[in-house]
Amino acid sequence: LLVDLINVVRSDEPPIVAVTLLNPRLTPERLSGKQLILDLQARDERGQRYNIEMQVRRFALWGARGILYLARLLSEQLEAGQDYRRLKPVIGIHLLDFTLFEDPDQADQALWCFEMRDRLRPAVRLGRELQLNIVELRKADRLGQLP
Repeated sequence: LLVDLINVVRSDEPPIVAVTLLNPRLTPERLSGKQLILDLQARDERGQRYNIEMQVRRFALWGARGILYLARLLSEQLEAGQDYRRLKPVIGIHLLDFTLFEDPDQADQALWCFEMRDRLRPAVRLGRELQLNIVELRKADRLGQLP
């Protein structure tokens, strides 16, 4: 089911070929601490890496944490002196059990995809190395946007 979910969210990318559950036991200390642990990772047939997360509690700096997790996945791919062409894109898929974007003009969208693009010319993309997909589950259900 998880592989199917990832493949639906990322339907324009190659299919997932591997999913790894890391640290399946969450202790109260880990829930309240700031230790960075990626609990679920996946890889597609091109070698692109995925961080999949379910967030049930809203907190002010959630976005910063999501970006930090992706940056960690990206930076762990190379050792000093290795060629940057070896980097594979990292893609976050974060399922939120709360509404993150609450402004009235954001009420009709629950599926979000953030990439490295120019502010004035969004068609100009810096690269494919970082992408964060967010699914606001409650809003998506209400809007009928879940596949």
